[in-house]
Amino acid sequence: MTLEYNVSAIVNANNAEYLRLLRRGDLRMQACRGCGYVRTPPRPICPQCLSEESDWKRMSGQGVVETYIWYFKNILDRRYTNDWAYQDAPYNVALVRLAEGPRVLTNVENTTFEALRAGQTVTAKFIPISDAYAILRFMPEE
Repeated sequence: MTLEYNVSAIVNANNAEYLRLLRRGDLRMQACRGCGYVRTPPRPICPQCLSEESDWKRMSGQGVVETYIWYFKNILDRRYTNDWAYQDAPYNVALVRLAEGPRVLTNVENTTFEALRAGQTVTAKFIPISDAYAILRFMPEE
């Protein structure tokens, strides 16, 4: 299934540079210049020390699934049949801890309900959403 993305609903002043880096296949997270805290998602102020100064720290793209949930479309419950959140069901939402420590909320692609598990190692996948931007997903390691 090929999803279409509304780029203007995804890209904003806080994440534009992050999404541009992803489009080049370069996974980087904001690292505070004041305290070193690595923050995701990108934002203008460090939640630890309130500094507005940051640099982009390269991440390996390797991670481990900490937890996840699957969403399924309930065909018996008509209240949700036209709901945008279920149009692409089934899909998962996973919390992945990167090898460098930060955690990201994402999806794990190319997996099934039976195969996805906590503790599974995954690798970053960059999904283009335009000529300038991409989003981050993960795939199970072979």
